[in-house]
Amino acid sequence: MGEDRPHSLHSPGVLFEDAYDSSASSGWPAWKSWLAALGVATLLSVVFATQLFMDAIYREQPLGQVEALRLAMSDWYAWALLFPVILGFTRRFPFTSTTWARALVAHLPASLTLTGLKLAGEAVAVLALTGAGPPQNMFKLYFNLLIYWMLVATAHGIAYYRQYRAQERTALQLEARLAEARLDALKGQLNPHFLFNTLNGISSLMRTDLEAADLMMERLATLLRTTLDNPGQQEVPLREEIEVLETYLQIEATRLEERLRVSWAIDDDALGVLVPSSLLQPLAENAIRYGIAPRRTGGTLSIAARRRDGRLELEVHDDGPGFATLPPTEGIGLSSTRRRLEQLYGAGRAFELMRGHDGGATVRISIPAREAPPEATIERLEGASA
Repeated sequence: MGEDRPHSLHSPGVLFEDAYDSSASSGWPAWKSWLAALGVATLLSVVFATQLFMDAIYREQPLGQVEALRLAMSDWYAWALLFPVILGFTRRFPFTSTTWARALVAHLPASLTLTGLKLAGEAVAVLALTGAGPPQNMFKLYFNLLIYWMLVATAHGIAYYRQYRAQERTALQLEARLAEARLDALKGQLNPHFLFNTLNGISSLMRTDLEAADLMMERLATLLRTTLDNPGQQEVPLREEIEVLETYLQIEATRLEERLRVSWAIDDDALGVLVPSSLLQPLAENAIRYGIAPRRTGGTLSIAARRRDGRLELEVHDDGPGFATLPPTEGIGLSSTRRRLEQLYGAGRAFELMRGHDGGATVRISIPAREAPPEATIERLEGASA
């Protein structure tokens, strides 16, 4: 194969805790979180100050509007100052299906400690403002403990919202990568040399073998159609991807004839595993273009797929001249494939370039082995036959 080959292999996955980190990348720094907390605290202070003032009038107790606002602000501003602390503590001890017990053990003493500190600070503030400490009772303790747990729930809500937005952005990027891959595949199929040689082969067959010419025209139409089918489908079973690749290779065999030899080594238990759509054809096209077609004697293209230890291993190899240097210069088509693998599987994928034992070039991919649910396969078949 030629120079159009990437060489990276890393990328982290998205965890619950990473949702908090998205604030930095989304333009929402920590000071804005403090400002938002103070804004909400101010609004609640006004609401509760109004309630305190009206309650004092009903009880015929002397309490001015300013004093009522001071009391309410001392209460809610204390929670506003503590909210970033609770946010960070919740980040370290989140409630998830696997960590809820550990989080509960951590948050129970934290809720009592922070609530106690808040009530103590509030008492000092009220004493400084009014000359008398606020009344303390069990209801006030329970009410403030409830506020702590409401703030923990709010922290989780913020985290899940950020995670949802991050996943939404990732989905949009994946759709763009898929569209790019499909356009690259279509561009390769509509390449003037490929299309001219294919049509020229059809024209020649029409003079000698009409049935073979019809078959070649059908294969070309099938290839173009399947490339653009299911535009939003990120993954397809390996079986379907191989069918598209076989159609492409049959057309190329018309042009190269005996110069193109294909070797298949596909394990049966790998056929149902999901792979990124439009994955194999660009790799095979690259191998033919740089490793086989330029040689007078042609060469062998080897396609292998095996399932091992919960992973799917794919390999595309040609016995051509191989890489001049490693790592090779990265081209548009395969760099797009690399980025799609990175976004779909994160650190769970591997994309390797190497020299083959026979001196050729090898592209090896390893991804988690996941199979499509039966209903998804049925829906695809029904859509294809519609």
